[in-house]
Amino acid sequence: MVVTFLSILAAGMVFVSAVGPLEKTSWRFLRFVAFLAFALSCLASVWILRRRPTTMSTNELWSAVFGAVLCFSAAMNAVMAPIAARRRGFFRLVGLIGGLAGLAAVSLAAPGRMGHDAGGRSLSEVVLGVTDFALSGFLLGGITVAWLLGHAYLTVTTMTIAPLRFYSRLLSWAIVVRSVFFLSSLILAWLLMDQTDTGQSRVWAFLVDSWLIVSLRFGVGLVAVGLFAYMVADCVRLRSTQSATGILYFGSTFAYVGELASQHLTAQLGWPV
Repeated sequence: MVVTFLSILAAGMVFVSAVGPLEKTSWRFLRFVAFLAFALSCLASVWILRRRPTTMSTNELWSAVFGAVLCFSAAMNAVMAPIAARRRGFFRLVGLIGGLAGLAAVSLAAPGRMGHDAGGRSLSEVVLGVTDFALSGFLLGGITVAWLLGHAYLTVTTMTIAPLRFYSRLLSWAIVVRSVFFLSSLILAWLLMDQTDTGQSRVWAFLVDSWLIVSLRFGVGLVAVGLFAYMVADCVRLRSTQSATGILYFGSTFAYVGELASQHLTAQLGWPV
């Protein structure tokens, strides 16, 4: 679960940092984010390879290949950071490739994450699983890049408020989309999953048994993070970067807890939440 989290976070950071206002963002900040994503992706890849047997399955082999592409994309963006404003198209293309590669690596490395082997998953389960990974990376990458940018304002005093305003809006949209997916996924699971032996809804029984983790997932990982995002947007409106940074510190911790809770619930329920 930790390896999955690190890979999703690294992929999200590479992609989110590449789609921002590059011409208004300090290249040193872009380089730092790329280096951090590179370190996280390499750590996840080494961890996976360390635990794998000598003979790797096809999924594991392709997961390692896509993980290497993510590492290479992060390294490329770190090298290109000084010219990112002049080569915006290529910089964004590399970030997009890295984000998609990380998404593919995580999806292939966890074929049984939804309670089925790789060959037994239906198309709908595959789509839901990949969407879950993508939205998780969108949220984790968005909030991490945002608080790192807030810290960068302490050292790069010439940077305008425009980059932080962009990432604040992106974070708000990420929380909205993630919340909609959470509720929609639960409704689908309720409608499609079988009942227990006692005739009770399997999803309802699971939610009751796992109420604490569900509370962390929804109350901490979505509601609280959403409130923090609203407060950050207000601070950005007032051009208070230090206040926004402090709020983002706490918000990122809550988002990390929420996404880890999501991975735990998905493994237990056999359905992405």
